[in-house]
Amino acid sequence: MDSSDSGTPLAPNLRSLLRSVGPAFGVLHLGFRNLLKVLRANPLTLIGFVLVVFLSGTALLVVVTPPVTQVLLGSPVSITPFDPNGLVDEKNIPPWTNAPVLRNESFQSNRTSSWTNATSANRVEGIGSVSNRTGDFLVATNFPMGITRNSVESVGLAVWLTPNGTDPGQYVAVRVSFNGGTTWSPKYPVRAVGPEVRVDVTNLTMWDSSKLSPTSLYLNVTHESDGGTTGNVSLDYLGVTATWISYWHLMGSDTSGRDIFSRLLVALPLDLAIGFAIAGFALFLGGGLGLVAGFWDKPGTIGGVISLTIMRVTDVFLAFPSLVLALAIAATLGRGTGPSVLAVLLTWWPYYVRLTRGEVLAVKHQPYVIAAKAAGVSGGRILFRHVLRNILEPLIVYFTMDVGTVLVVFSTISFVGIGVPASVPEWGNMIEAYGDYLLLFPWMVIFPGLAIFVTVLAFSLLGDGLRDILDPRSRRALTQAAIPAASVPASSARSEA
Repeated sequence: MDSSDSGTPLAPNLRSLLRSVGPAFGVLHLGFRNLLKVLRANPLTLIGFVLVVFLSGTALLVVVTPPVTQVLLGSPVSITPFDPNGLVDEKNIPPWTNAPVLRNESFQSNRTSSWTNATSANRVEGIGSVSNRTGDFLVATNFPMGITRNSVESVGLAVWLTPNGTDPGQYVAVRVSFNGGTTWSPKYPVRAVGPEVRVDVTNLTMWDSSKLSPTSLYLNVTHESDGGTTGNVSLDYLGVTATWISYWHLMGSDTSGRDIFSRLLVALPLDLAIGFAIAGFALFLGGGLGLVAGFWDKPGTIGGVISLTIMRVTDVFLAFPSLVLALAIAATLGRGTGPSVLAVLLTWWPYYVRLTRGEVLAVKHQPYVIAAKAAGVSGGRILFRHVLRNILEPLIVYFTMDVGTVLVVFSTISFVGIGVPASVPEWGNMIEAYGDYLLLFPWMVIFPGLAIFVTVLAFSLLGDGLRDILDPRSRRALTQAAIPAASVPASSARSEA
């Protein structure tokens, strides 16, 4: 009995709830149907819609994936293939390839028994490091091979004995250690004087990046001599050569060995956020001022004075090109993401003031607005219920297209060197950093520029499609154009009959 009594009052409440929510679902359903019609009728709008959804979804994944995986898995996981700021590979690797990388590096540290000028053996200069006694040794360490992947194909030694400092019967023997001097290989004698001698040690062990690291790879050079001979031996150069295969990079690596695709992905949320934030701020500030300036513009009233003041201030800002003014403000505030965003914000709102005021002036004289005033409806209610609702369409369309324009302006500020810091991945910043290498390594500039182009194109196509969706006349024209041509003769035949 209690359960039935408590359940009966819920039915009217549920019905009333459904009746209140029903119109909202109807509007959404109608809007979705109109969207599908326009997308079918206009392929370019479909392309823009798909691109914007893809870019926005990717940016969301870049931001959300690390903290979510930190909570679920205990360690953060990124969707970028490499650390965007890490030196993950060799410099200047072309896109779509596993490039062979050649290394020939000499030692940076050493210890010796009595070799003189030991540091002269790490560069070819004709002087060399000299030993005058058989058995003297030179232990060379800290070879900066810079191998980042365990794909070593060959390892060798490069030894150069100078003729003017090496006596007959004198030579050197080289031993290799790949575990920090704990164990040593057999001796590799080097007798040739003059040309550089290459000794292949690929089969000595299964080489990897750890064995070729500065702390693991040691070379021991010992002065040797034939029986019954004495004299000097001069070592002009001692180095290690290696060939290894780089990682596969979708967009190549930059001049520091960082993965360009990872940097583009990390820059995507920043650029989109800046575009939406600046355009959104300009929409609310400029749109609000434009509403006031357009609705209360009667001369001789307080509203008229406020409207005149707003428009004159707007004219002052519009007197300067927005890009030039933004560059001047950014240069004054100093380099940084915040100052650059503020510089564009201060120059972007006047365009929305002009647009909104023009739309308000066109709507406020419509018959339904005049009728509302005659009925005694307050000015604020008329502004928000009748005027604002009828000017949202052009504002939304302009805002959508403006996101791409903001992105271009902000990237330009970064390109001239007064935008985001050099350490922050950002598309304009990347073009500025790699601009000097356009002819040598064009992919470093092409891919960031292509990212800007695709993003701007996507928002432009989407904005054009939104205009068709929100404007009934454009929507009707598109849907009529999408009618199959085969139906035209039949309809015309019926009209003739």
